[in-house]
Amino acid sequence: MLPRASDGLEPVAATVRKEPSYTICKERLLRTPDGSGDHLWIRVRKIDISTGQTQQALARAVHCQPEDFKYIGTRDRFSDCEQWFSVRKDRVEHVPALKNAGYKSKVRVMEIGESARAISAGVLDCMEYTLRLGDAAANQGYLHAKAILDRLRQDGGPNYVAPSRFGKGGQLAKWGKLIASGKRLPRHVQQQKISKGACLQAWQGMLFNRYVAQRFEAGLLGTCLGGECILTGCQNTTVNRAEDHAPDMDEEQDGVEGAALVHTQKRLDSWEAIPLGPLFGTDMTPARDAARAYELAFLEKISVSEKMIGRLRYGGRRAIRFQPGNVHCEQDGDDLLVKCTLDPDVYITTLLEELLQTDYHIK
Repeated sequence: MLPRASDGLEPVAATVRKEPSYTICKERLLRTPDGSGDHLWIRVRKIDISTGQTQQALARAVHCQPEDFKYIGTRDRFSDCEQWFSVRKDRVEHVPALKNAGYKSKVRVMEIGESARAISAGVLDCMEYTLRLGDAAANQGYLHAKAILDRLRQDGGPNYVAPSRFGKGGQLAKWGKLIASGKRLPRHVQQQKISKGACLQAWQGMLFNRYVAQRFEAGLLGTCLGGECILTGCQNTTVNRAEDHAPDMDEEQDGVEGAALVHTQKRLDSWEAIPLGPLFGTDMTPARDAARAYELAFLEKISVSEKMIGRLRYGGRRAIRFQPGNVHCEQDGDDLLVKCTLDPDVYITTLLEELLQTDYHIK
């Protein structure tokens, strides 16, 4: 079981995700469509349907190709979700026809606006969630939920990749490791035409989780290592965020060796900056100094060679800790409602696992 911030606290006994209305989410944008331009922005409410299926429904309504419709990221299928899409105006012959987009009453176009640019990750501020925890009010459920949420607000929690990314029983990740080891997939797997890229990406995510778990268990989740990649501007909107390197351990500030790193640690303590962990791959931004040594020692510890990492593509960096914002918990009959905002790269299952202390991860 992966370690979590709520370890040592009483879990919440609840029924979750019983139906899509148990998870309500909305994309909160930094700005709305500006009213004119070459692109249409479409706010869609989708219920129990994937982002890809929604994209196809929009395309069918106006006789376009699904790939003409852009979106910021895939959202949970089993939820009641408001998500934004965009499309070039010259791809749509009859704009009002977008209102007819639908799929078994699971897709509804709520708003259409114009903008100069296509929608992109830079306009997404956060995800807004309302979670229903069924029958959770009994047995001091409110107090247990509040204690966990208070700890997450104060200390943060490990920002794991959701187990759904690894395939059933972690099988995709296991096959990804097999490919990275230079071996062939079993014949029955090849016959399923499963993407090698998806397998490698799953293993990449599992490696990230193991790295985060090690940092957490060592008490280093909120500690800045020398030369570490960090995300700055985290107390502001996402548009002001930027990746940077923490100072090396011996870097001076005001003539004092190591003082620069101490100053950066204060930024982490106030959540103005967040450490970025490795999504190992050939194009990942390298860490420096102590952080690089820590990552190499981690790979050696779990017997992952440089050659295996060389077979991974599209590496990157991801926040290793998360902090829910605007947290509110209230009783609704026998249930509890938990409302909060999360950064776009935080999986809602990560928060649910903290509250319920369930674990579907395969190490």
